[in-house]
Amino acid sequence: MPLGRLMGEAFAERHPTPDGVVPVPLHRTRQLERGYNQSAALAEGVAEALSCPGRPDLLARPHPTRSQTGLSREERWRNVRDSFSADPAAADGHWLLVDDVLTTGATAVAAGQTLAGAGADALDLMTLGLARQ
Repeated sequence: MPLGRLMGEAFAERHPTPDGVVPVPLHRTRQLERGYNQSAALAEGVAEALSCPGRPDLLARPHPTRSQTGLSREERWRNVRDSFSADPAAADGHWLLVDDVLTTGATAVAAGQTLAGAGADALDLMTLGLARQ
């Protein structure tokens, strides 16, 4: 994806190359509804630009959550709490977490905490957009 490649090029200008790029996952029912995962599409371009592996398998969303759209700040944090899982045998390393939009940070924090709890050594976050709530 061209936007993902631009994001990766911008990241490379100021940061060391991570061990891999991890998109924020969607639960399978949400992905079937949409037909794609926008964060995964961006992450693919980022990984290509950084010449490092994309790791869509590293982080999972085993339980469905409500859409964050229309939720208050507090509801967003509750909605994604404990909604991700990661394999501790594969999570050590420096990962670049990619999401499409950052609003309150709830999703990014929940995903990052899961990776850190599974053994990630370092995490960076990159989003395409910033929304105000």
